[in-house]
Amino acid sequence: MDIAGLLLLLLAGLVIGIFLVAAHTGWVLTHPPRRNYAWAVSRGLPGDPEELLAAMGVSLARPREQADPPRFEEWTLRSRGRDLPVWDILGGDSAGPVVVVTHGWGDSRVVALRCVPAIYPAASRVVLWGLPGHGDAPGTCTLGTREVKDLLALLERLEEAGPDARILLYGSSMGAGISIAAVAGAHPRGHGPGGRVAAIIAESPYRRPIDPARSVLRLAGLPHTLTLHLAMGAVGLWLARDPTWATRARGFDRVELARRLKRPDGSPIRFLAIHGSDDPVCSVDDARAIVAAAPAATLVEIAGAAHNNLWTDDRFSPQCSGAVQGFIAQCAAGGA
Repeated sequence: MDIAGLLLLLLAGLVIGIFLVAAHTGWVLTHPPRRNYAWAVSRGLPGDPEELLAAMGVSLARPREQADPPRFEEWTLRSRGRDLPVWDILGGDSAGPVVVVTHGWGDSRVVALRCVPAIYPAASRVVLWGLPGHGDAPGTCTLGTREVKDLLALLERLEEAGPDARILLYGSSMGAGISIAAVAGAHPRGHGPGGRVAAIIAESPYRRPIDPARSVLRLAGLPHTLTLHLAMGAVGLWLARDPTWATRARGFDRVELARRLKRPDGSPIRFLAIHGSDDPVCSVDDARAIVAAAPAATLVEIAGAAHNNLWTDDRFSPQCSGAVQGFIAQCAAGGA
């Protein structure tokens, strides 16, 4: 074999290798780790609402009379041909809002339990659900795109709370973007389940999908310099989107969507962002841009906090709790 043939063979191997790595990258991003009950137990954490409420000192007996609702229920949400698991917790304030908690990429409703103690006292219900491809939920992750339909289906299911029930969305990272998109998408129609949302709390939100993807791969020591754009382009084609969707973020850009956070009557959706200043996954600059775009928004920037320790580090969790409880109280009182 001459030198030219050898070089062509090496080049072909390199190209095949790049595409194989890109395919693996796309698979990793759409098949995140599953954190379920066993994951929680192995870390000494509550694995379901019963264990959490017991740890909080909340009696699990039915309040007052047997006919009253239980402290929590588990049911499934039928959406896009699959059954997604839901925990529905009876909150500490019957006059409070219904708070819908949407977890982030690689997390689950089990992980989302960590924010419930801060929300529980001021909520009438706390609803935690599993995103497709996470925890014990079936399906595949679509990186915050098609999951918006699932959240809207959940909000439709919650119509039984009454047409005047106040709904507050709490989303973490990818879940924050899903919450923003669900409400912003309802605005042009002026109706629909997203139009019933009065406020949003966004924990560690991001603007474009490629940025946290790059950070996750980098922190995991996985290759991404040459392959990430190929992988995200392939995911875009799979999602029937423009291959450049992850960088240009057409229809995805959470900053653009934040500008449309208004209720059907034109009043602004109250918006709170909580973000660590040292977040290595989602830059706090994204949260600043989203807050600047939203009509009625506040940013609580927690100095020194990263992406996954806002609720698990005793230095930061009191600040998160105070911000969340103060925001819910302001919303209940009608304050700005």
